[in-house]
Amino acid sequence: MMWWIIACQVQEKPIPVVEPTAEPSLPVVVEEEIGEVDWNMSSSEQGRKMRRMSVAQIRDSMEQITGTKWGNNTSKWDTYSDSLGVPDYQQRMNPDLSPSVIFQKFLNDAAAESCSEWFEGGTEMFVHDPLSEVLSDVQTNIDMLRWRIQGHPQGTNAVILQDYLDLHQSVLVRTQDPMTAWHTVCVGMFTHPDFWMF
Repeated sequence: MMWWIIACQVQEKPIPVVEPTAEPSLPVVVEEEIGEVDWNMSSSEQGRKMRRMSVAQIRDSMEQITGTKWGNNTSKWDTYSDSLGVPDYQQRMNPDLSPSVIFQKFLNDAAAESCSEWFEGGTEMFVHDPLSEVLSDVQTNIDMLRWRIQGHPQGTNAVILQDYLDLHQSVLVRTQDPMTAWHTVCVGMFTHPDFWMF
């Protein structure tokens, strides 16, 4: 019975009446502000993230391409393996495949020495005489070097071919030595990510 007495003592409060207000106005959509959307964007290319080659892969590739070894009798790839992130299984278990500054420095050194010895061994890697000043001959030689070093098919007219041509011509103008210009292009191709990334 106690609950009935308490229920009777509760006073009912009147519910406040809310006056209806005007309907809120919807925002005006302006087509120019939204712009247009390309509904075919979902067909973008998909693939895995590119990775840096290991030191062993870079060493083997460079030696196979040039026919020379960095450091001749004593491989400098082995000498600097700790700095290049090769695991020693005592302090480091996994290889460091980051394109670090020290990696770039040693790759540049390896490319400079390998390209010099490669060119000293002959010029059979060129289609035309590397001393030729004919622009079309230079372009063909650049295309051939890019195929030999980076593995890109010839005759693609890639934009980067013009960059390599500009590099060749600028060094040639400054040094007046065609082989120095070719050496610079060779180093540039080996140090470009198109060589050491896959």
